Amino acid sequence: MLDIGELGKPAGARCPHCVAGGGCGIYAERPTVCREFYCGYLALPFVHARWFPDDCGMMIYPDAANHRLAVHVDPARPEAWKAAPYHADLRQWAVAADKMGFQVYVAIGRRIIAILPHEDVDLGVFGDDDRLVYERATIDGREVIRARKAGPAD
Repeated sequence: MLDIGELGKPAGARCPHCVAGGGCGIYAERPTVCREFYCGYLALPFVHARWFPDDCGMMIYPDAANHRLAVHVDPARPEAWKAAPYHADLRQWAVAADKMGFQVYVAIGRRIIAILPHEDVDLGVFGDDDRLVYERATIDGREVIRARKAGPAD
């Protein structure tokens, strides 16, 4: 579901080397970008077995450098993230992430939905120069986190 330039694979497309039920067809010769990738399903101890990518249609990408947890959704199953129990997991992760200075978001191709402790914010389709920005705000006397899309001029 990620853009893999070394394989000529655009974001949202299935890897041509993916063997259904068998994993990577070029595992021994896979490019460096694939060797260095750690799927959140395997790497994160709090992720339940129901998040196996082939079963749920989503792939968890822990982006520690940017303090974010991305969930990339198969474009063929764009509503998968909203289904129970996945959405409840996302909300729980967003609450925990907020306490640790991390954020959670869902990506369906270039469409980004910020998963906040109190709401989901559909920020629409992102261009190459757009970025996801999180900010703290006080609403009705309590501090909340907000998300927005920022362009090159922001």
